[in-house]
Amino acid sequence: VEEELKVRNGELDNFVYKVSHDLRAPLSSILGLVNLVKLPRNTDNPMDYIDIIGSKVEHLDHFIGDVLSHSKNLKMEISTAKVDFDRIIQQTFSDLNYLEGTQDIKRAVKIEGIEFFSDPWRVSEIIRNLISNAIKYRRLENVVSEINIKITIDHLRAEIIFSDNGIGISESNLSKVFEMFYRATEQSDGSGIGLYIVKNAVEKLGGQIYVASRVGQGTRFNIILPNRINNVIHSTPHVEVEQ
Repeated sequence: VEEELKVRNGELDNFVYKVSHDLRAPLSSILGLVNLVKLPRNTDNPMDYIDIIGSKVEHLDHFIGDVLSHSKNLKMEISTAKVDFDRIIQQTFSDLNYLEGTQDIKRAVKIEGIEFFSDPWRVSEIIRNLISNAIKYRRLENVVSEINIKITIDHLRAEIIFSDNGIGISESNLSKVFEMFYRATEQSDGSGIGLYIVKNAVEKLGGQIYVASRVGQGTRFNIILPNRINNVIHSTPHVEVEQ
């Protein structure tokens, strides 16, 4: 128990340090820009600074959102309800419309099988972070960015195959992508906890996740989530009908 506490305390210290650093970095940039605007001989257009400040505030807001999602995933009880994959995917693309490049993404979504029951919030978080990462780490050269999602559902499980043709992940970094705050590339200033949230949410739901990737070709995630449809059927109360 003592060793376990030491490990947890170490993780907590690291978490607090990283969160503090990532919160202070954009705030320091904003303060620096404000000080520049105040310089008496500065003839720059203040609107240029406002645009940069706006992007820093957006980054800060997204990071705080990811931290809150991580906390919610750890503490919130698992609920079971029908999961509408199509609605979740469409809503996610709509919500992420502010990200540069979202409008240019070519997407293919195929959903097959029966109804799926799980925790809708956690499933949404998994989908949101995968789509967000695929947009942020798309290839920037002259290539059409693609996201392909295939979901197959039976009475036992849902198999989610999520693939993109983005920048990919090197073999040496592949084993680290699910670590908290790990960033394999500087192409995006993301929080670094997106895939950590994905893995934790999958594990909370009793599922499994696998990743394969090649640099310059793209990344593929295979996710298996248990279908709790039998739990719902068995928990439905039987109502006697009077004759």
